Amino acid sequence: MKLTQFLAAAVVALPATLASFHAAAAPVVYTSQATFNTAIAPHANGMDTFTTFTNGAVLPPSQVRTAGAFAYTAFEPTGLYQGLSADGFLTNNIPSNFIVLSGFAPSINAFGANFFGSNFFSVFIAGESIEVNIFETNSTLFSITLTATDRASFIGYRAGSSIASVTFRSLQNIGLWPSVDNVTVAAIPEPMTLSLVLLALLGAAAASRRKAANS
Repeated sequence: MKLTQFLAAAVVALPATLASFHAAAAPVVYTSQATFNTAIAPHANGMDTFTTFTNGAVLPPSQVRTAGAFAYTAFEPTGLYQGLSADGFLTNNIPSNFIVLSGFAPSINAFGANFFGSNFFSVFIAGESIEVNIFETNSTLFSITLTATDRASFIGYRAGSSIASVTFRSLQNIGLWPSVDNVTVAAIPEPMTLSLVLLALLGAAAASRRKAANS
């Protein structure tokens, strides 16, 4: 096959090829913590269980946290608190304020955590409604409201690009505070990019041309 014929055929096929790669990178939402953990297990990942402070400790508004080899910052302008629990959790001072998790380094494209409520004394309380927002670097926003939460309530998200930040707050501003535990992050390799597709096509075209010249 001549080079020009090969490239013409490749151009015709390229939109369908790119569509398949785009579909592979589409965001995925998980409500099962076990399923999410299985999906990220083959890739670089880490978990923050919030057990590094004394239970009930009052924390500064900004906290640098680690989840395995990943670092990030937890922020709430009026202050953060360590929950009263055997395994710890993170909560805040004003229920309606967003707790912001950001500055993930290295960058991540998968995030999961348990979201639930706690009371004035930073003790877990079932039944709270929590608003969760996940912002991607490509301007995609995933937003969900979790209702009737308990300690097992979970949301996981596999993004189509890098994750810039995660915010969450209580939607019940009297007596219930937003809380998070088991923050899990992962960096999952992206599907083949457009540049790699084009390089593969050009490589195949050159090989075809050399074969034709030698025959």
